[in-house]
Amino acid sequence: MKPRHGERHNGRSGLESRLYAQGAWVNVQHTDRPAATRHDWKRKPLPEKRTTIPLGRAYSVGELSLIRQGLVPQHLADQWFIFHEEGALFFHRSWTGHCIYVVHFHEAGEEIRATHVDVNRDPGQYSETDDQRDREAVLELIHLLLLQRPVPQGA
Repeated sequence: MKPRHGERHNGRSGLESRLYAQGAWVNVQHTDRPAATRHDWKRKPLPEKRTTIPLGRAYSVGELSLIRQGLVPQHLADQWFIFHEEGALFFHRSWTGHCIYVVHFHEAGEEIRATHVDVNRDPGQYSETDDQRDREAVLELIHLLLLQRPVPQGA
């Protein structure tokens, strides 16, 4: 049985375990690749059927520079296309192009905060309906895929 978002298996979260199993745990932030842009992959807009979930997660300037790099799928197993644009981080499923998450950031000097996330609630595109699971999932995606480290406890 595979762990769900937020559950721990062998000391790893469900997403972290799947990334290790797929061999997808790579240091993307140390590459010389350009930042992902909306034009790098197929994508569809976030549907009108959505919900907004508060995040309130702070990031450093260095972390935000890694987050802004985004992620362009390189292999068939890569499930996400992620790009940053105008203060928002967009998460699209790589196979369908459906937008699942849009994380909004607020910058005030040295403090950068992920304030909230808009989440797809169209059941034809995305089946999750639990706000807490989505909050945990989007933070895991940011930390594991973009920052290349686990989500800090209590985040």
